[in-house]
Amino acid sequence: AEAPVFENTTIEGEYGSLTLVDGEWTYTVDTEKAQSLGEDQTATDTITLTATDGTTQNIDITVSGVDEASEVSGVFTGVVNEGDLGDTVSISGSISITDVDSDDTPEFQDTTIQGQYGSLDLVDGVWTYTVDNEKTQELDTGNSVKDTITLTATDGTNQDVVIS
Repeated sequence: AEAPVFENTTIEGEYGSLTLVDGEWTYTVDTEKAQSLGEDQTATDTITLTATDGTTQNIDITVSGVDEASEVSGVFTGVVNEGDLGDTVSISGSISITDVDSDDTPEFQDTTIQGQYGSLDLVDGVWTYTVDNEKTQELDTGNSVKDTITLTATDGTNQDVVIS
């Protein structure tokens, strides 16, 4: 009778694939499948090989996560004209943040930040920049200034909103 062998194969696991060639196995992580693992998180991918006589052997692979950067989306610039004293001049946009790590749920919390020429109010992911017309009255026609407001998410991610 022929001796049992583990034949060459590739088996998909939960976080990657194991390829067996001439008795040597190689495990390759699928980064798309492992993205949800955050820093200090691990998962075990168990791959079962079956020999020609039906004997099975489990190979346990420990996959360690890394901390992926958060992604910020939304509107980060605006253009607004000054108004006369007493006028309310404002512009709005939205901002959001996501993180693929399953244990990270960053957010931009409601805040009011005073800029050089106005203030930015952030409420439920919608920002409104309101011009302080007393600070812009010295601008001549055709002149413009920029006000940069930095929003900081709960995970430390910064995003500038630039208003001209």
